[in-house]
Amino acid sequence: MTPSTMFIQGEVSEVKNKGRMNRSPQISEVLKAISDDKALTLFNTVALSSGKTDILLSTLNLTRKQYYSKMERLSKQGLLMRKGGRYYLTTLGKVLYELQSTLGVALDNYWKLKAIDSLLTPPGLPEFELNKMIDTLLENDELKKLILTKLK
Repeated sequence: MTPSTMFIQGEVSEVKNKGRMNRSPQISEVLKAISDDKALTLFNTVALSSGKTDILLSTLNLTRKQYYSKMERLSKQGLLMRKGGRYYLTTLGKVLYELQSTLGVALDNYWKLKAIDSLLTPPGLPEFELNKMIDTLLENDELKKLILTKLK
């Protein structure tokens, strides 16, 4: 075991012992934390604002209690952290933000994805033709790559 590994494991043990990390967040709980529109807007605003969340209360028409309740839930699920009176995305929050962005692109292309589904059932279209159709239908390279990887 390297000294850096021992250090990291020691840090994790220390955090666990303080009771801050009894278990990893559950997927359902993380998704529930961003499931309502205002919580999702708060999460996205923190992601885009570099910690400047001063105007969120008035912009979203939230009471202080609603604001802090939603921020606490996002923090409790490991998506946000508060430092110097400002909120920032954690590493898990950054991952979720990217996944959510990809989902947003997929939803923007919903009907194109439905068309791809119709090409897949029943199977019969040669893989080369299917790949060509997907490449033609979708403009987003990340979405194309994701779909083409899952087809193989």
